[in-house]
Amino acid sequence: MEKKIIPAEAGMRLDQFLANKFPEYSRTYFQKLINKNLVLVNGFLRESSYRLHSGESIEINFLPKEEEWVQPEAIPLEIIFEDKDIIVVNKPAGMVVHPACGHKSGTLVNALLSHFQNLPSLAGGLRAGLVHRLDKGTSGVMVIAKNEKALFFLAKQFAKRRVEKTYLALVHGCPKEKKGIIEAPLGRDLKNRKKVTITSFRSRQAVTEFKVMESFKELTLLEVKPYTGRTHQIRVHLSAIGHPVCGDKEYYGRDAYPRPLLHSWKLKFIHPGKKEWIEFTAPLPEDFSEILETLRINK
Repeated sequence: MEKKIIPAEAGMRLDQFLANKFPEYSRTYFQKLINKNLVLVNGFLRESSYRLHSGESIEINFLPKEEEWVQPEAIPLEIIFEDKDIIVVNKPAGMVVHPACGHKSGTLVNALLSHFQNLPSLAGGLRAGLVHRLDKGTSGVMVIAKNEKALFFLAKQFAKRRVEKTYLALVHGCPKEKKGIIEAPLGRDLKNRKKVTITSFRSRQAVTEFKVMESFKELTLLEVKPYTGRTHQIRVHLSAIGHPVCGDKEYYGRDAYPRPLLHSWKLKFIHPGKKEWIEFTAPLPEDFSEILETLRINK
């Protein structure tokens, strides 16, 4: 596969450019391709940090399927909707979306490959059908593509921010404003590469809208809409304004909750086959619902 660099993309890192063009894959995946000499810029091998020039041509050779094979596993899935183009699931909290270092099995992809055959993915079974991700601790609605046409159609929607995502988050404290917008650029934490932080260094624009849905004594239930899809965006932004997600050990610390109480509630997008807007809602998981009911009783 070949890509041309337009003037607006000049100066961008090679790995960043590829991750932006193919949002269904991570920058780490493309760094792996580059290290394996599977990416050429104008016919030459370049490092991941290479800065692109206008008019350059990039040739990409994706990994063969057998190199990225993932074993199907008979893991139960809560399927909200399915047709010939898409699958919509309610991912449980605690499930990793795709295999990675330290998580070779038990992922959503392992489960999908057991339930469905021939899901499209340029990385073989590694990210079968995936066009977006949720953190391990986050529950909720996700859409999976069943064919290549749907895969690229949905991936383009996510890349161009045409998908409407709505989350529910139980946070510490009570915001003074009933609604607001957080605009703060996000980048990798230089001290801990597994974390994300607000920074101007090698960062990307990030915008999050929030609205108070229900207030309790020391906690608040928020409706949250991320207008950009950055890693850990909601968790970092809410922590930055002093209202971290309950149970978020990475960006808040230990509290009484075993996992981040963040739920992908609604997902609205254009159907790849019907070309019309559709919306799906995932009910809250049992642990989240029980915590809210207890808070309401003690309110």
